[in-house]
Amino acid sequence: MITASIVKELRDKTSAPMMDCKKVLTETNGDIEASIKLLRERGIMKSSKMADRAANEGVITARINAGATSGLLLEVNCETDFVSKNESFQAFVGEVADALAGSNAADLDAALAYQHGDQSIEDTIKAKVGEVGENLQFRI
Repeated sequence: MITASIVKELRDKTSAPMMDCKKVLTETNGDIEASIKLLRERGIMKSSKMADRAANEGVITARINAGATSGLLLEVNCETDFVSKNESFQAFVGEVADALAGSNAADLDAALAYQHGDQSIEDTIKAKVGEVGENLQFRI
């Protein structure tokens, strides 16, 4: 049986909608790690369906690397100002910018391929698309 506490735990770890959490927990018989993986895969599928939608709102942030030898401007656009003003979205953009400031990515392709934790920046963005339910466009 899937309890409310396990649904809450998965939601806290992934920020996925509650009903999606409950659904994947049911499918995986309550296995949190398998549920996280399944949510991530579904987020990637959702992102491909949303790729054609206009993303005209967003956030631009700047970072300088630790040695102050290079910097970057990162722009992440979304579909609505509601998402762009959300603290979780802004924290996500900051996290991606911090990760890329420590990398040697010189162009968009290298930035998207950069491994941050257990996944690439591109996969991190696709997972966020599944979470927020909007198309995200990324520019560096």
